[in-house]
Amino acid sequence: MMSKPSPEGLPDRAPVPAGKPVSLRTRLFVLAVLAMGISLGLVGFALDSAYSRSSETDLSDQMETWVYLVLGATEVGDGGLITVQDDLGDPRLSQLNSGVYVHVHGDAEHWNSPSSLGVDLPELPQVAAGENRFATTDSDEGFYSYQYGVAWEQADGSVQPFTVSVLVEGDRLRKQIRSFRRGLWRSLGGAGMILALAQFLFFRLGLRPLRRVAGDVARIESGERDSMDGPYPRELEPLTRNLDRLMF
Repeated sequence: MMSKPSPEGLPDRAPVPAGKPVSLRTRLFVLAVLAMGISLGLVGFALDSAYSRSSETDLSDQMETWVYLVLGATEVGDGGLITVQDDLGDPRLSQLNSGVYVHVHGDAEHWNSPSSLGVDLPELPQVAAGENRFATTDSDEGFYSYQYGVAWEQADGSVQPFTVSVLVEGDRLRKQIRSFRRGLWRSLGGAGMILALAQFLFFRLGLRPLRRVAGDVARIESGERDSMDGPYPRELEPLTRNLDRLMF
């Protein structure tokens, strides 16, 4: 037998049964885990950014110290001849391929630290006297650089400008930052798993009285009980009283 057409000329369709509703515990748990994940992610990114900035600031301060060590060991002779003593106060400035390099360059003369022997250093422009400039790098192959401009006054009153440039291989700081980043995200991940487990237990224990109410209603319907006599938490007492009134 054909079904009666609908006003639009199409046959009526049987209603599609709704799927099983998601439990309240599952909804609360998913929302709590999402909120926790977002919060931990924001905290992680904030700590990572703060550590990176702090590491670069510490490196800048250290590079400034190296500049002053080199300045204390530098002499500029007639014609702008630059002479730097062998003892610079820090073995990294003299150790071959130490990752820390110094370049002193003037208008006509320049000097490279022993550590830079065989290292292809980038060409850096001179900076004005009294000016300092710190530049970062986004790659491991690049260099962090700190430059300081100096105006050296000669005995005859003439001024010889030159610049002290300190360069540090980017790989050294990047490894330090990556090590911190791995430890940070592992710690936050472990904390997130512990918090997720704790929230699961909290919701399971916290919603247990509701499961008791549902079980008691089912037993009343089957004739096993006559009323909802509890005891129930204070927040559920109005609900259980109303259920008793509706059923009896």
